Amino acid sequence: MALQFCRLFLWASQAPSHDWLRSLDWNLYVINKFMNTCLICNKTFASALALAGHKRLHGPSRGKISQVLCSCIFTKIEIPVSYLAKFQKNLKPCKECTQLFKPKSSRLYFCSQSCSASYNNKKRGPRSEGTKQKISQSLTHSNKRKKSKKIHKEIVGPFSKVFLCTCKHCKTKSVSRTKKQYCVNHRDLYSSSNKLGYKFTFNVFLYPDLFDIELLNRIGWFSPGGKSGKWNPEGLSRDHKVSVNDAILNNYDPYYITHPLNCELMPHKQNNTKKTKSSITYEELKRLVDDYDSLVK
Repeated sequence: MALQFCRLFLWASQAPSHDWLRSLDWNLYVINKFMNTCLICNKTFASALALAGHKRLHGPSRGKISQVLCSCIFTKIEIPVSYLAKFQKNLKPCKECTQLFKPKSSRLYFCSQSCSASYNNKKRGPRSEGTKQKISQSLTHSNKRKKSKKIHKEIVGPFSKVFLCTCKHCKTKSVSRTKKQYCVNHRDLYSSSNKLGYKFTFNVFLYPDLFDIELLNRIGWFSPGGKSGKWNPEGLSRDHKVSVNDAILNNYDPYYITHPLNCELMPHKQNNTKKTKSSITYEELKRLVDDYDSLVK
């Protein structure tokens, strides 16, 4: 502080010798320059950096013009005084209530959705009795279509819901919290990875003596659409004469199950109704395959 007063004394002694420069305004200017005082609010700060930070609070003018806020009498929005006239000039009257508002777009003519509906309803005129009846019917039907919220009642007690399950492979019964088709010992046998061992891997067109290739070319393979984009619900599909389910259940040899003689081309709808049933016995299939292999060799 003593150093600042010394600088003030030396600078004032070097000032011009005119009488008007020795006035009170000159002295205030000198004090404000070296004492770090804000010229707008007359607050004094210890350093010039603190004063510079304080000047930013007065707005983008950096302390040269005071950013005094004022409330618009129409919209009650607080804005700087320097922008108040321009802000109120851009206000637009509402077509319905004539109240001034600030539109977000040049295409807006109403201050609210309520005013817009009131204005358009007056322009449209009163509704007829038939129109009112149609609106009433549509509203009643829409209320009926609304699904009621399901309220799940919590069961109080030490018990929970369980299912009595019967294994389709060994017919043993077990209790589980979810419905299961197979027991723990046999559920891996019917998994998708295990069923791959009984899948047909041959090309049908290499066996024209066993399959009707002309019918296949005319109707085509079954295709449900999906990723391929093809749609052929009336197409053909491969069917196991001795089903995969029976093969897993009785532990049949996969060679006979995947042989072309165990395959039959049929419409997919017919194949879907057949489910897991077998159309021939395993002994018949073995005899047919052995005779065919002996002729081919």
